[in-house]
Amino acid sequence: MEKYRYIPRFYGCYLASTGWQIPPSEGKHLKVLKIKSGEIIELCNGKGREARVRMLALPSRGELSFEVISENTSPPMRPQIQIYVIGDFSGEISRYIAPMTELGLSTIGWLSNKKDQGVERWQRLAIAAIKQSKSPYFLQIKQRSSLEECLAHDPEECRWVVDPSGPRFLADELVSWQRSVKGLSREKTEDKKHRLFTFYLGDRSGFKPKDMTFLCQEKRAHLGPHILRLPTAIQCVASLSRQILGFS
Repeated sequence: MEKYRYIPRFYGCYLASTGWQIPPSEGKHLKVLKIKSGEIIELCNGKGREARVRMLALPSRGELSFEVISENTSPPMRPQIQIYVIGDFSGEISRYIAPMTELGLSTIGWLSNKKDQGVERWQRLAIAAIKQSKSPYFLQIKQRSSLEECLAHDPEECRWVVDPSGPRFLADELVSWQRSVKGLSREKTEDKKHRLFTFYLGDRSGFKPKDMTFLCQEKRAHLGPHILRLPTAIQCVASLSRQILGFS
């Protein structure tokens, strides 16, 4: 039985004109981990591109020297799963970046007109998350100014309002959708598999009456017999989506 070999993963920048580059911040991590000349590491750019490279030199100053051994430019396609919290969620987003990246979520967002204050910190956390989880994609973090803006960007047939008063369990809704794909042509099935799915959750105070005027026509589903706190509800939606919509 072949012994498992851990290959450390680092964030890299890729440009068509220059190829792969290792930013200075990652160069510091190479030194901390005592990576030596001749060792193999992985690079990822958070946009689906990955490479394995062999370190040739680790100079104390100047650019790092390495050669590309192999490259993956087309990771497996997956459904795009978005979760939007109807309320200002920016103060809590940091705690969700790592677990949502691990669960394969594509986007997490909220509604607010305030200016983002933690963008640089979120970017650092997103980089750390793809290195740890070996996900090929960054978690996208979006802020919308209004619910109307959210609805304008999302396909109507693949969005649900997660509400305790919903008529069906969310898992049943997603399984029904999966069954509706069967019998279609291969081209249409592939298109469906790569569709954008969006789930709307209320914040800690629930949905406000003005929100419901926009959401009243949307499909509704619940998460079981108990009222879940927002952190639990977000992870529950992400886990169900991962299992049912093609991540397993």
